[in-house]
Amino acid sequence: MRFHIYFLFMMMMASNAIVIGQDTVPEVLGIPKHLDRTANYVQHRLKEVCMQHNGSKESIYGYVTSHLGLDKAEMGSFDIQVVKERDLGDFVLRYIVFQTMEGVYVPAHLYVPKGKGPFPAILNSHGHWPNGKSGEIVQRTAQLLARNGYVCLTMDAWGSGERGANHVHEYHGASLGSSLLDLGVPLMGMQVLENKRAIDLLQSLEYVASERIAATGASGGGNQTFWISTLDERIKAAVPVVSVGTFESYILNSNCVCELLPHGLMHLETSDMLTAVAPKPIKILSALRDGNAAFNVGEMLRTFNKAQPFYSDMHAAENLAYELFDEKHDYTLAMRLSMLDWFDSCFEVKRNKVDTMFYQIRDAELRVLDDNTLKNKVPTTSSYVRKRAEHLSKELLSSSHLDATDKVRELAKMIQVERDSVQLAESIPDQGKYHRLVISTAQGKLIPLVIESPAEVSNKLKIVFGSKGNREVVPEKISGWVKAGETVVLVDLFGLGERSSMSADQIDGQLPRFHTLSRSLLWLGESMMSIWLSEMDVVIGYIKKEFPNAEIEVVCDRETAVCALMYGAMYPSAMQYLLYDLPYSYVPDYVAAADRTKEGTNMAIHLPGIISWGDVQLLLALGKGAFYIDGLIGTSGRKVLTGEQLDFEYKVKRLKELLNNESVIHFN
Repeated sequence: MRFHIYFLFMMMMASNAIVIGQDTVPEVLGIPKHLDRTANYVQHRLKEVCMQHNGSKESIYGYVTSHLGLDKAEMGSFDIQVVKERDLGDFVLRYIVFQTMEGVYVPAHLYVPKGKGPFPAILNSHGHWPNGKSGEIVQRTAQLLARNGYVCLTMDAWGSGERGANHVHEYHGASLGSSLLDLGVPLMGMQVLENKRAIDLLQSLEYVASERIAATGASGGGNQTFWISTLDERIKAAVPVVSVGTFESYILNSNCVCELLPHGLMHLETSDMLTAVAPKPIKILSALRDGNAAFNVGEMLRTFNKAQPFYSDMHAAENLAYELFDEKHDYTLAMRLSMLDWFDSCFEVKRNKVDTMFYQIRDAELRVLDDNTLKNKVPTTSSYVRKRAEHLSKELLSSSHLDATDKVRELAKMIQVERDSVQLAESIPDQGKYHRLVISTAQGKLIPLVIESPAEVSNKLKIVFGSKGNREVVPEKISGWVKAGETVVLVDLFGLGERSSMSADQIDGQLPRFHTLSRSLLWLGESMMSIWLSEMDVVIGYIKKEFPNAEIEVVCDRETAVCALMYGAMYPSAMQYLLYDLPYSYVPDYVAAADRTKEGTNMAIHLPGIISWGDVQLLLALGKGAFYIDGLIGTSGRKVLTGEQLDFEYKVKRLKELLNNESVIHFN
């Protein structure tokens, strides 16, 4: 095989019949798009993982705590401030802010019934509807509860409502929400931590019966309800709405990163969480016409039917229930009345009638943050991640020494790359000036290579891993390299170019690319970065073996450039790296929601804990070889300012000194 490929390579170099830059980069695999090998890989991986579930009641809490980072956050002292009150007849609406994590305050509403307490209380979480805690569905639920004798707490979930950019509601997920994952505590972990502090708040109120606290919410709010009710024993009953299916059904479906438990499917399923808290009263409300495949009735019943026997064994079969509604993805009056009836039953509340009166309050009238003093207490996702990252960077730079071996070991633990190997390398018929090669790996991947060579023999070779696939590599760059006497090898990594997933891209819609693939892989204990790194290792290793005398330069851009830095750190060699538009940090540089455009980095880049480990600056400082950086960008895709680049260069230089690393780094 080696002789065959070497002979092919020499023939390519000797050919002088090639017209440079004449035709489009061809496909290699030729697999019909609808067969979607990339999605098939994810589904196959899902089957493998689900066969190895080892969840148990004793280990679930520790596993979830670890992978949600619940043991990493620095919680703040309990502090609550009542901003103002509003009398609404049967109840009082209190506008409050309270501290969750250190230096993090949350705007919230407390709906307090009039009359003699103490009252049972409900944590009412909102979903992905407009305006967070002020949304109509949230108001309707809160008012129904308050008018019927329940204290109700509604707060803006992390990054939503008044916690969005410029304290205006925005979508809190996608790359913005994933920056929390990069910091070390995923968005869902932050929500669980804050909901725990919300229970602290309710229990501190003299008019709340501290042993009669429950939770409800719909859609993303139902997800919050599910997790807080299964992770905190102080929640005595729960009604999650249009939100319970199976974790398995999240894979390659439309879900937010606020519903992501990294590595979750390697250990447990939704039913495992329910059985772990049996016999806690939980009623699931599902909509027959729900358009979200992850929450459809069939998936809910799979979970219910697995959990029900555990409740029956505890002589509490009636404590786990479900109800179906001929509705779409919603929280209708009929659903809310079912919820109220469930809590009345759980807390032995007797009533003659239900007050369903509703008075809608405009969003502007429900704002809590009415001055800059209050706004300054409430960080946005960007400002929070930026502040934490600055603190961590200062700590790292103030070190007296850094052990490169330790940092590489930490990086490897984060990435958890499964090293692959070449099983077979086959050449297929040339197409025009291009030679084509397919690498089959031991893990069943097919990696396509397109090769263009100069007219005269040369030992210079570029391996190009383009962030948008082979056909998006600028033709002038390819022709320029070939004219300079270099052989160019173009590689489509997983999910890129002809290996794109048609189904995943369709699900992504207007969200950043790889939202679906990246989130799915993280559930399965992998990441786009880990797969790309594995494939870079396979391709580079193969080229080195076949052409031991070649001077190799790895060419990457944007997200693949970050992956190349990981390769340079973990697999040191004397190679050169040419990196275009390198994202200089994982820290989001969004100022307003309008900054979150398609020009920003895609979702392939995210890796749990990378910011806390040291961010891009440490990746570059740790690498072995020669690195040529042609442009730096922020996560928004904008070119960095001169001051930002100089600061980045200083940090990299300082870290290189601490690591005693003499690699070459040049900035254009």
